Amino acid sequence: RTSIPARSLGLGALRLLTVLTFSAGAAAMVVAGLGAYPAPLQLAAAFMTTAAGYGLAAAVSSDVREDLAGVIHVIRLGIRRRVRT
Repeated sequence: RTSIPARSLGLGALRLLTVLTFSAGAAAMVVAGLGAYPAPLQLAAAFMTTAAGYGLAAAVSSDVREDLAGVIHVIRLGIRRRVRT
């Protein structure tokens, strides 16, 4: 037995991958619909669509909110470590 919560980590990763898949799919459809527009506009639309997908998922599920908070925490730790070195 291990003291690492493997099941919990796996479920969290699966939740985030599911949200990512739906958000990326929606962003791809938006970009495809904006095919005649400039690339910076397509990029901005893809970013906003992806953020909206994550926001919607976080609004609906407390588990997703906790998962995203964990990801943000790890990113902040990495930024702090990079700044100190």
